[in-house]
Amino acid sequence: MAVSLGPTGLPYQPNSRPASPALGMAAGAPAVIRVPQIRHNASMDNFKTPDGMRAMMAGGAPKATFGSMLKQLLSPIGLLKTTGLSALISFPLAAISNYMDLQQGNINQKQFMTNTLADGAAYTLTGTLGSLGGALLCMLIPIPVVGPLVGILGGLAIGGLLGKLYDDQIRPQFRSSVNAAMTQAGVN
Repeated sequence: MAVSLGPTGLPYQPNSRPASPALGMAAGAPAVIRVPQIRHNASMDNFKTPDGMRAMMAGGAPKATFGSMLKQLLSPIGLLKTTGLSALISFPLAAISNYMDLQQGNINQKQFMTNTLADGAAYTLTGTLGSLGGALLCMLIPIPVVGPLVGILGGLAIGGLLGKLYDDQIRPQFRSSVNAAMTQAGVN
């Protein structure tokens, strides 16, 4: 159970402050980087196939197939890259958001650590899922400029919607679970 050291009469419970809308949108930001990269890597993979070699010899441009993009998207390295990019964006933004609460006296230091860990992990997951969704949208539209653009916008939208869902429905319970786990592990 979290204890608030903040002043009474807050417009929100100290452990359930609404997140900045930027956090939800930033959750899908890895799509901006990963979607075009996945398409490019998939098209380069096709040069390794007999059909790709024939196309290259004929002076054709590399084309990304649905299967090659799916392989890039779901490969362990691809998932690790997407998750890593998402974490690089999510954890600092979660720390900044929770640091503002700490500075205002709305939460204590332990709540800052707990909230940052919980929010960072949740936004990393929503960002990863947003990027995967964006990449899938990109794969469904094989038009060179339009597909990546739709994938990027779709990834941002999916990440934003999942971030909003976390903020509105899951955040207080998840923070409590992380706090309980940290307390049980002896982290003060």
